[in-house]
Amino acid sequence: MKKLLPILIGLSLSGFSTLSQAENLMQVYQQARLSNPELRKSAADRDAAFEKINEARSPLLPQLGLGADYTYSNGYRDANGINSNATSASLQLTQTLFDMSKWRALTLQEKAAGIQDVTYQTDQQTLILNTANAYFKVLNAIDVLSYTQAQKEAIYRQLDQTTQRFNVGLVAITDVQNARAQYDTVLANEVTARNNLDNAVEELRQVTGNYYPELASLNVEHFKTDKPKAVNALLKEAKTVTCRYCRRV
Repeated sequence: MKKLLPILIGLSLSGFSTLSQAENLMQVYQQARLSNPELRKSAADRDAAFEKINEARSPLLPQLGLGADYTYSNGYRDANGINSNATSASLQLTQTLFDMSKWRALTLQEKAAGIQDVTYQTDQQTLILNTANAYFKVLNAIDVLSYTQAQKEAIYRQLDQTTQRFNVGLVAITDVQNARAQYDTVLANEVTARNNLDNAVEELRQVTGNYYPELASLNVEHFKTDKPKAVNALLKEAKTVTCRYCRRV
């Protein structure tokens, strides 16, 4: 089972909706695609540009016109002694043979749509980069905070032991003061680490539009490299390859 690293967000997340399970980088990016306002605007601009191609093409297509007319004359009788009325309908189909301005407008709109599509793809790549940077920044902030807390516990134990030794006269007061100074320093480092984590979480929220109480840690097994061979083994392997090459020659 993949190990999950909880994000220590604290009270700053109260009042915001959060996702209930840990998310990996791919899931975070897919959610960012749906909620990132800049990418959504870029997609809308791209769709609008392609829709304008149809608008620019429509004047070049055959134009169909339909007309109807009805006339009734009251108080008039024709030769047969009945009131006269007339109904007419018309259907007209026109086609522009060639209009350079309309063809030019269509070409320009197609190029504009192509540019907008490239812009959208660029915005996608930018979102991928920003999401990955924000994601890894959160994981790094978690690691730094975890290390600082472990360091704080170790220094606290050292301070406690030094204080006990001072109480029985085994060390000088300066040793206690030095241990206390180290502990105060690590406390300040912990505050800084927590602030950095809060900032990293907020940066990820700005990119994705979501707060994440948990993120999946990296699966280091996929990035594990083989241990380098000993020098003697490498030399032996090189000699074997050389001998095989000499035999072929």
